Amino acid sequence: MDAQGREACAQGLGLLLFFGALWQLAAEGKLPAQTSDMLAHLILAAVGEAALLIARAEDRNAALAAGEAALEILLDRLLGP
Repeated sequence: MDAQGREACAQGLGLLLFFGALWQLAAEGKLPAQTSDMLAHLILAAVGEAALLIARAEDRNAALAAGEAALEILLDRLLGP
């Protein structure tokens, strides 16, 4: 397998682990089970948009810090205490 193939496999595995984590949260009653797939797609879209903003930012370090803080707030509010 070439480097591009390994990268695609790693990305696929990362997505599977991410979806699996949300399915586990749903199984634990922390998320409604019927929305876990949709929530996964919405969170991934938000992360993708943040990545674009960070990549285009004049100060990428500041943008990265802001993106990390925003994602933490989003997940904290989604999952609660």
